[in-house]
Formats: sequence, structure tokens, C-alpha cells
Amino acid sequence: MNSVSLPGLALGAAVLVVPSGCVASVWLWARSVARSAGPRRVVARAGYACALLGATSITLGLAHALFVVVMLGPSSPVVRSRVFAHGIAETFYAGVIGLLVALVGGVWMAFWTWRRRKTASP
Repeated sequence: MNSVSLPGLALGAAVLVVPSGCVASVWLWARSVARSAGPRRVVARAGYACALLGATSITLGLAHALFVVVMLGPSSPVVRSRVFAHGIAETFYAGVIGLLVALVGGVWMAFWTWRRRKTASP
């Protein structure tokens, strides 16, 4: 019986939680910008688009990894370990792409929030 190590479990959770948390943060920030006084529609819509693209990347990567693992069927342990490693890599890479898109959206929102506050200050 194989045991799961605590660092491996923490890394696996981080691969799924950190990019998803960043995407959710950008989505909520875009929502608050859209509801604020004098919002710029382009800023909020670009934030929503970045969050949507990031979430789509994460979802497709996870779905692809799960599909590959489910469709594996009975096979040798060598093939299974290779397929599991491939699935983990797909999930990780999709999460990184989602995280990068969310970071671009976060930088975009930060810039326009800073600019709006700078022009609003006397």
C-alpha cells in the first residue's frame, strides 16, 4: 500500500487552490469595480475576461487529467504511473496558465484602481 506524504498532499492542494483563489479574487475585484461610482466598463469587463479565461484553463486542465486517468482502464503499473504523472503535469500546467492570466487581470485592475484614486484625490 502506498502512502501519501504530507508535502506531496500540500503541493497537490496548492496546485488546485492557489490558481483558483487568484481567479476568484480577480472576479470579485472586477465585480467591485463595476459597482463602484464612475466605473470604467472596459476595466471591469477586462477583469471578468481574465478571470473567465483563467477559470477555463484550470477547468479544462483538470477535466483532461481526470479523463485520461478514468479512460486508462486496467494496465501495468508502469503505464499507470506514466499516465498519472502526465495527468498531474497537465493539471499543473493548466493551473499555471490560469494563474498567469489571473495575474495579468490583477495587474490591470490594480493599475486602473490606482489611476482612478490618483485622479480623484485633490
